[in-house]
This record gives sequence, structure tokens and C-alpha cells, in this order.
Amino acid sequence: MTFLPIVRRELRATARRRATYWMRLAIALLATCVGAGTFIVTLGSVTLQQTGQFIFRGLSGLLLLYGLAYGRRATADCLSSEKREGTLGLLFLTDLKGHDVVLGKLTATSLNDFYGLLAALPVLAVCLLLGGITSGEFWRMVLVLVDTFLLSLSIGMLGSALTRQFRWAMAANFLLLLLITGALPACALAIAYSLPAIGLLPQLLWCCPAYGFYLSFDAPYKFDRANYWCSVALIQAMAWLLIVLASSIVPRSWQDRPAQSGQKRWRELWQAWSYGKEAQRPQYRRRLLDRNAFYWLAARARLKPAHVWVFLACMAVWWLVGWAASGHFWFDEAEYILSAALLSFGLKVWITTEAGQEIADDQRSGAVELLLSVPLSVEDILRGQLLALRRQFLSPLLVVIGVELIFMAALYRRSHEARILAMWLAAPVMLVMDVVTLAWVAMARALTAKNHNHATISALLRVLALPWVLFGLVLGLGNAWYTLTQYRYWAPGWKFDLALWFALGLGADLLFGLRAWWQLHHHFRELALQRFSPAAAPVAAEARPEIAHPVAQPQPDGLQLGRLEGSGTACVRPGKRWAWMAICLATGCVAVLVLSSRSNVPRPLSVTLGPHKGPMRVLAMTQGVMFILPDGSLWRWGIPGTAWPTPAPFPEQVGTNRNWMQVSAAGGRYLGLQDNGTIWQWHSSAYTWGEGPAQAGSGNDWMSVGALHDYTVAVRSNGTLWARGGAPFEGAQLTGTNLVQVGTNDDWKAIGAHWSCMFGLRKDGSLWVWGRPFFFGTGTMAVNTYAKPTRVCREMDWTAFNGGLLLQAWTRSGELWDLSYGPPEPEGHASASCRLVLTNSRPGKAAVAFPGMPKLYHIHADGTLWERDYSYETTSPPKGQWRRVGERSDWTSVWGGGGTALGLTADGTLWTWGFDAWRQAAPDFWSKLRIARVRLSGWIGGQAGRVPGPGMPGFQDTPRPLMKLAPP
Repeated sequence: MTFLPIVRRELRATARRRATYWMRLAIALLATCVGAGTFIVTLGSVTLQQTGQFIFRGLSGLLLLYGLAYGRRATADCLSSEKREGTLGLLFLTDLKGHDVVLGKLTATSLNDFYGLLAALPVLAVCLLLGGITSGEFWRMVLVLVDTFLLSLSIGMLGSALTRQFRWAMAANFLLLLLITGALPACALAIAYSLPAIGLLPQLLWCCPAYGFYLSFDAPYKFDRANYWCSVALIQAMAWLLIVLASSIVPRSWQDRPAQSGQKRWRELWQAWSYGKEAQRPQYRRRLLDRNAFYWLAARARLKPAHVWVFLACMAVWWLVGWAASGHFWFDEAEYILSAALLSFGLKVWITTEAGQEIADDQRSGAVELLLSVPLSVEDILRGQLLALRRQFLSPLLVVIGVELIFMAALYRRSHEARILAMWLAAPVMLVMDVVTLAWVAMARALTAKNHNHATISALLRVLALPWVLFGLVLGLGNAWYTLTQYRYWAPGWKFDLALWFALGLGADLLFGLRAWWQLHHHFRELALQRFSPAAAPVAAEARPEIAHPVAQPQPDGLQLGRLEGSGTACVRPGKRWAWMAICLATGCVAVLVLSSRSNVPRPLSVTLGPHKGPMRVLAMTQGVMFILPDGSLWRWGIPGTAWPTPAPFPEQVGTNRNWMQVSAAGGRYLGLQDNGTIWQWHSSAYTWGEGPAQAGSGNDWMSVGALHDYTVAVRSNGTLWARGGAPFEGAQLTGTNLVQVGTNDDWKAIGAHWSCMFGLRKDGSLWVWGRPFFFGTGTMAVNTYAKPTRVCREMDWTAFNGGLLLQAWTRSGELWDLSYGPPEPEGHASASCRLVLTNSRPGKAAVAFPGMPKLYHIHADGTLWERDYSYETTSPPKGQWRRVGERSDWTSVWGGGGTALGLTADGTLWTWGFDAWRQAAPDFWSKLRIARVRLSGWIGGQAGRVPGPGMPGFQDTPRPLMKLAPP
């Protein structure tokens, strides 16, 4: 006898199927798109090695989920379907053994999916060329992915061998996965949480594929290589053990045996529980039949509504347990969003499953043909199914909508943001639209799909997955476009994101929902008969006598008149249809990019000032600017001190107070000083401006503040120095929340922050530094951290300084010095550690910015603004030709930071020029397209770190007005 004859036959048959090649092509194309998208999105922001790591980790994670999901799906019903159809016993009339059948079915159902996994591996190997991963990481990951896929297949095979019904097979499949891969890891986490002395036991994690996935990377593998190989070996052994168990069960599980007394008793009890007692059934059946015959057929299981209420009760218990464990931290917006998403998604999937279940089962058993032969109209069938869905889900749906509105009220009462109202009002509307659409689409797909599972997945992919794919595609293309043309990320704001999400979801609902409604109401019979003629489902002339048989007509080459899914209308063949859909999608994406690329420079923001309190103060950081207007109001442009640029066409006021004197920012930490001597603080993330400000520290006698990433320093009115946080002060214990005095000096006058260090000015005119400064002259960080204030030089005629990317200080004689050129020399002259930049200058009249190349800006005595290149090549004053900026001669102040420079004119206008990270300076779409081509070629050539300069996008050669300060 031939060894494994079914396996050989399936291998030969699979090699002749088109689906085998299309599956490999689809998975490889999808993996390529994921890798290429990650590469484009990360261009310019990280190195090629980091990009390779991102692609490898992200794609490996997706393939791990693919193996766990598709392996079980492929084998979940392969044996149980043979049992239901009575064909499994025919195989055992021959001399085939259990392992022949199991391995044959395993090969037949999993080969396409396994080929898809193999097709994605070359894309993973491309990461080796980018760098960032080693060959050992690659091959260990391949071993884990193949191991996981085999385990998933064996779990599905055993679940299918144990059961006969499709639902029971899927349930057994899922429970086996949880038991094998989740039970022991959950015990390990519980032991580590309850018994910290024991810690996490790695032996209990060996059976989890995610543990082997984590250990595949070089860093954890170096320390736990034994656990990696034990995990791989154990998963492989479990997979073959499950296959052996399935092989031994199959020969004895296909026969129809009479139920034992215990099984019969439990079955009767379950039937009475689900359908009601025998005496109650006639009354319940009569009540439903009086309304609609199909209503009784779809809703005869009386406890279906109770199942939904049990699901909602479990969600409520989970929420209460989380509240009890986390306290007030549980009342966070993220928890609200997660809870609402779980409730909505659970209901959507459940409704989709129930909507197509009865029709799919009847279609498979042939009951639909009987229904169509009785005096029961299509409208009655559809109405009966909708009544069953309403009976099961209407009340829970209203409860979920009410819970979402309660969440909205709780969040809005806390923040009063328009974003909360818009998002939480759009979610219930989209929930109702999706539920209605999913019901119609699931019923339509149930008539044509291979089985109920395929109908459910098809409906979910169309209505729920497709809008999110398009949403991510639009944002990904937008980010790639902005990265290539403007050297920044595209963040259009929550209004655009919400509108795009709502429009795509509503469009999918209207497109698929109306189409399904039309097909069900006008072509129900044709769809039901499509399985007898899939190529061109004919119209039943007996059922529709008004429709004559069509006469075949010759068609032009490339077109084929037929019937699309039994719709009864002529259409282009499916290949052409997908081509037209792809063209429309590409056209829409290009339109989005063109519209998002329009460069309309807005008019300056007009601000009416209050009573004059002092000069304008500006803190220009890397990705934003903060300034205090002459009336004491605090404003921001972008999010200063963060890692990523945030679009902000206009400055925004921070709070409503008009008594600010000083502000400092670093790493998303902000510190402000008000004229009443109090200190205030707040925080922000890379894309979101945080809440606040809130008062920090006690007392109301502060006169200067400075904030860095990990500590805060302030000066009291009595001249003493105070600090809080991880400050590098010698002998100071700064672990509490209050400011602690540092040293005994009481002659401090002002302080300022500069990257990772602080500068302070004493009343005697000396300048001091502490922390770990960065020296731009050498491009290196200080070797040692100055644990106590260290004098910069021996000069004692310093009068003022400003922070930012570079720290400059002025002397009484009008000299401007660059203090970030070299390490301090307490006994040396200023030229030993600093560099003279300008003479005859005054505070606010000169600044340095980095618009492409470092530039020095200076306001002359006649009010004109000039610039010249700023170089670190020598310690002598910067040399170069001065160039005039603009034509105005009424400049009063200038500031610089990052690539952006700002200036103030006598008429109260605040101007900006240089690298404008928040506007678009390229004139039109084609100019940006050329810039994208040049930049992409530069990145591929290894020049990804190039900073944009004149002629590049986002660069303003001439000042443009930003704010117009109007007197009261």
C-alpha cells in the first residue's frame, strides 16, 4: 500500500488549483505592503537599522497572529463536516488508518495557508539587508512561526475529531487553544503577582507561543536561550501529541451511537432550558406563528435574549472588578473607550452571526427551497428574521447606547472639550448604522456563501474591516506624503480623523447595506438558486414569469455579460470589477493628498491686549514656541519641548490668566511663574497638550524658575536656590514633591534651563552652570555631571541670558557670548570656554536659529534685521557676509530656537520665518511631488538625516505675519 495515500493525492490536487498560487501571491503582496508602508512612514525619523527592526517585529507579530487564527480555522470543521455528511465512515471501509485520514485532511485544509506563511518569510529576510537584526533572530523567528502554525493546526484537528456540529467544533477549538496556550501562563502570572518571592516561573510559559516569540530576539535570547529551546520543543511535542490523539479518536467517533441515559438526560434538560418546557412550547409557538412563520423559525430558541444579557452582565462585573482594583485611575478616558469598544464590537459580531445563521443553515439543508415553494413571500421571510433580531438585541442595544452616553457625560463634565461630545455622539450613530447594515449584509451573504462561517466573516470584512483599512491607508499615505515633502508628520487633528472615520463607515454602510437590501427584496430567489449555477445564476422563469429568458448576444473582447451574485443584472466580470475598484481607490487617495497639500497661508491672528505689564518674552523650543505677551497672557504655538512637530496654524492661549512673568519647558514638562510669586506646572505628550496649569510647590515669593526633563529649579525673592526631582545637586535629597533648598547662597538673581543643564546668574554678575551641558562647539555632551553650581568663567559683568537650543549671555558692555561652546573654566577668561558672537548688542536684539543651517540674526540701530551664517569651525567671532531680512526697518526684538526664528515689529506684529514646522511652503502639488522624489532618492542614498534648508518644503525665506497685537 502507498504510504499516506490521501496526503499524496491532496498535494497533487493542490498543485493544480488556482487558489494555491493566488493565496501565496496575496499574502506575499500584503506582507510587502506592510513592510513598504513601515519603511515610508519611518523615513527620515529613524535610521535604516531601526526601520528594519520595526518591520521585522511588526510583521513577525502579524504572522504569529495569522498562524494562531488561520491554522485553527483551516482544520476546525474538516472532520466534523465529514461526520455530518456521513462520508467519513466510507474512508474506513478501506484499509486506511486514522493517521492516514487525519494527515490527509490536515494537508488538504492547511496547505494554502502554510504556503501563505512561507511566502511572507522572504519579506522578513529583507530586514537583514536593512540591518538591525541578525541571521540568528531571523531563523529563530521562522522556527517559532512554523511551530505555532503546526500547533494551531493540531488544535483545530483535535477539536474537529471530538465533535460533530460546526458550532461545537469551533467552541472546542477555541477552548483547547485557551487551555493549552493560556492556562499555565495565567497561573504563572497569578503566582508572580500573589507570591513575589517566587517570581515568574518560566517553565509555565513554555507552552505559550508568545513566550518563544519574545525570546527569539537577540537581547532576551542571550540570557534565556535554554528557555527558548525548551519552549520550541514543548510546542512541537504538543502539536504531534494532539495529532496522535486525533488519529486515535477518528476511527471510533464517526459512528452514530445511541445516546446513553446520562447524555439523553442532559440533552433533554438543555432542550427544555433553551426551548422551554413541553407544555409551554405550543403557546409560545402559536404566539410567534400568528405574527410571522419565519419569526418562529428564527426565534424558537427562547433563551437567546438571555445570552446577550449574560454577556452584558459579565462586562459589568469586569468593569466593577477593574474599578475595585484600580480605584480612581479606572475612570480614565482610555478605559471608557475600551469598554465602549468591547460592548459595541461584541454586539456587532453577535448580530452578524445571528442574522445569517438561520438562512445559512436552511440553505445548506435545502429548507430554503421548501420555504420558497409555500405561500410565504420574501418580505415575510425578511420581516421574520428582523423580528427575531429585534427580540434578541433591541433592548441590549439600547442599554449599550445608554452606557456610552453616560461615559460621554462623565468625560465631558471633567474636561468640557468639544472633542468628547463629537466623538461620543458619533459612536452611537455609527453603532446603529453598522448594526442595521450588518443584518442585511449577513442575510444576503448567507444565501450565497459556502457556509455560515464564511457569510459572517464576509459581512464583517465588508462593513467593519474595510473602513478601517481605508482609514489607515489615508493616514499612512498622508504621513508618507508629509514626511517626503515637508519633513514632518501629518497630524490634521481630531476633527479630520473623526470626520474621515465617520464618512468611511457611513459610506460602507450605505454601499453594502443598500446593495444587500436591494438584492434581498428583488433577487432573493435568484440568490437562493445561485449555488446550482454559480457562474450565471439564472432567473427562475417559473417563479418570475414576467421575465423572459435572455438571448445571448456576442460581446466585445474583455467583457462578459453575466449575473453578479445572482443579481439579475449585466455586469463586468469580477476581475474587471476589482480593477475599477482599485482605480477608484487610488484616485480617491490622490485627491486626498492633493487637497491636503494646498498651501493657503492664513491671515495673522489678531489679539487684543490687556493693560501693559512688561516686555514680550519668548521661549523658542525645538517643536514649538511659548511666549508671554506684554499684557501677561501666556500663549503657545505647537507643543514646545516634545519630540514630534504638531500642526498649529495659529498660536493658542494657555488658560485665561494675565499675570505670567516667566515660562520654561523641556521634555513635555512646563513650569511657569506668575507675578504673585506662585509657581505653576503642567505636562503634555507628543501630540496632546495636557491639562492645567496646576500650582506647584508652596509659597508666593518666587522670582525665577527653570524646568528640565527630570528636575525643577527655582529662586526665591531672598536669593536662595531651591530644587525638586532628580537634580544632580551634591548632598541634596530631592525625592519628595516639595522644593528643597540647595546650598546656602542668598545672592541668586535669575536662572534658566538649557537642554540637560541649568544656568544661573548671581547678583555680583557671575554666571554659573550645573547639570550636564551639551557643547555645540565640539558636538559632545559633558563627560561629568556638575553636581553643584560651577562658575563659567572669571568675568563678573554678565547682565542677562536667554535659553533655547543655544545659550547666549550679554555683558554690560554689550557683548554677546555663546556659552555652549566648551566646558566651564572658573579661573579662565570667557574666551576659554565661550565664544564672542557680537559686539554692541543688547538683550532681545540678537538670536540664533537653525533654519537648515545655523544663522545669526541681529537688529541694527536703524531697526533693520540682518542675518549671516553661524559656524562652529573656529573660536573667533563668526564671520560671513551679512544679508538683510525683509524690507522693514521697525524691528524691535528677535528670538530663535530650532529651525524657526521670530521677530516683533513696532506696529505689534509678530513675524516668523525659517523652517516653519506647522505650515506648507511648497507652492503646488507638482512642486511637492518633485521634492518627494529628490528626498526619497536622498534617503535611499543614505542621506536620511539631512535637515531641510532654503528651497526645501516648510522653509520660509521671508518673514510672514503670525500674530497682530492690538492695543486695548
